[in-house]
Amino acid sequence: MEGTKKCPYCGGEIMATAKKCKHCKQWLTEKQSLTEPIRHQEIQSYSDKANNIEPQCDDSENNNRLWIGLLVAGAILILLFFYLGFSKSSSKDTPIETDVELANMSSDSQSQSYVEDDISNQTESSEEPVVIINEFYQYVLGEKPMTDEAIDKYLSPNLKKELWELDYDNSYSIFRFRTSAQDYELGTENISKVKDVTSEGDGWYTVTYLDMGHKGLTQVKVSDGKIVELKLDKSWNTNDTEAVKKAYVQLLSQFVTNDEFSSNYYFLFDITGDGIPEIWIVSGTCEADYKLSVFTYDNGMVVIDEGEEGNAGHSSFYRGKDYIIRLSAHMGYANWKKITYRNGRLKRDDVFEEDLNQSGKEDYTVPSEAPVETHPVGDTRAIVAM
Repeated sequence: MEGTKKCPYCGGEIMATAKKCKHCKQWLTEKQSLTEPIRHQEIQSYSDKANNIEPQCDDSENNNRLWIGLLVAGAILILLFFYLGFSKSSSKDTPIETDVELANMSSDSQSQSYVEDDISNQTESSEEPVVIINEFYQYVLGEKPMTDEAIDKYLSPNLKKELWELDYDNSYSIFRFRTSAQDYELGTENISKVKDVTSEGDGWYTVTYLDMGHKGLTQVKVSDGKIVELKLDKSWNTNDTEAVKKAYVQLLSQFVTNDEFSSNYYFLFDITGDGIPEIWIVSGTCEADYKLSVFTYDNGMVVIDEGEEGNAGHSSFYRGKDYIIRLSAHMGYANWKKITYRNGRLKRDDVFEEDLNQSGKEDYTVPSEAPVETHPVGDTRAIVAM
């Protein structure tokens, strides 16, 4: 190769004008002979190859290995970075989701627990009594016919006894759970139903209802699955008992006569449903002019109906739940009138009549209701026994 020569030290090919070998890094002089150093060169070349050339090659390989190592390490670092980042992200996100889920589960569980507690409390403290009251008022308001089984189911023995004693026709005063209305409210749809049952605490409930369109409100107490108490206006039977008795006795004295043929009489029946039995007095000189007068007690005597002369002649009376049947029979003709209390006055409605002269029957038909217990106006024992 032109313009080149061999290094006298290592034998490497160098430029002819080179002053230093690029391979072995030895300095070259122009006065050196080319023959004598060759032998030295050969000897030196083996030494240099071991000491210089091979190390030079080792440096190159080491450099290559270094770069490869760095690249591999970099790749490993990159992979490790992504791996750690992913793992960190996963480990960070997963607990958040778990925490959220646990929080939601805890919240849901806690909410469900509260709901269950509420339902349980309602069942024990309000729901069961409300159901009892609503079911019983289906009988009270006439949606279902009242039966002894219903009374036994919903009323406590003590309340049953009390309601029995408050009535006067050998039955329970169930009507005391209602208003005293005897007819539907004008301008209404004649609806009877419970509107609301509100807890007042200590087992007491206020029942708001419609009674033939009339707005009613009654308070009852429920305990152990039974209605045990009813708030009634029973002042006549407690503090005012003596006042009622005194007023009725005094009233009767006005109807007592010296006429030995007088047959004026009276009976007691609560037609208004307020807990105070009205006193019904039949008076006159004979059957032709007998009249019926009805009085009640309200901080003194109150006349409900003075009657008309002759409206009670040839009559007998029968007591219903909250009404009176007057049977008037004379000379083969009979008429029944149902007497009820409506809007502060008595109302009489014809419910039956017959004519034995046409039917050929021998006896008059009588109501199925029990006859009232009558007393001479001079006999006040029934009043004293109130």
